Amino acid sequence: MTKTKSNSAKDQTAPPLKNNISKRSLPKKMMRFSDETRDHIKTLRVVGFGLAGLFCVTIYGLYRIPDTILLYQTPNLESGSTRTIGDVPAYSVYGFGLYVMQQIFNTNDISNGLQKNIIAYRNYLTPEFAQELETMIKLELKKSIATRGVSQEVREMAGARFDDKKVFKLSASKWVVYLDLQFVNRVNGQKTKDILARYPIVVEKADFDPVNNPTGLRITGFYGEPTRIGLDG
Repeated sequence: MTKTKSNSAKDQTAPPLKNNISKRSLPKKMMRFSDETRDHIKTLRVVGFGLAGLFCVTIYGLYRIPDTILLYQTPNLESGSTRTIGDVPAYSVYGFGLYVMQQIFNTNDISNGLQKNIIAYRNYLTPEFAQELETMIKLELKKSIATRGVSQEVREMAGARFDDKKVFKLSASKWVVYLDLQFVNRVNGQKTKDILARYPIVVEKADFDPVNNPTGLRITGFYGEPTRIGLDG
């Protein structure tokens, strides 16, 4: 009886074989779990450093973006054309040159009005070209018999208009513009001179100045001597 009881107690206290196997394999599972955790942490660190680097690059890129972007006349989107920022179309260069030259040479009194116009539009000219214009105007005034009270009107020659051939690209930021102009001088409303002349001018990109020069362009000089192409009156 005693022996049987002892065997029964032994049978009751002995753990199942299945539980013994589970306990023996537990450390390996923990090691595998620990390795996976370290790999996961390492991956998170790499991703974190990558995001931090991307953030720094983004901040630097935003810092480098200019406060103002000069955009010339937009392209015709209906035809699918595109234009990069800073690209200056030929007709904008032509229109700029025509406008500035008209404003300089249009005056109610050529004796002093031309010099005043050069000063007024000096931000659209290089200093060298402004000086060249002043010298040229002084020589022309010396040749004239009378200058006081003589008005001068300058406009594009009749029939002349923008054409791609009138704008020659010297570089990515410099062009030659051929302007066909008509100069009409009057005294007391009476026409005294009517001249047609071709003015080849050089236009280049300038530093953008929203106050003094919002066009971002300036005239640097003549591309050869202006030539008379007709005389009427």
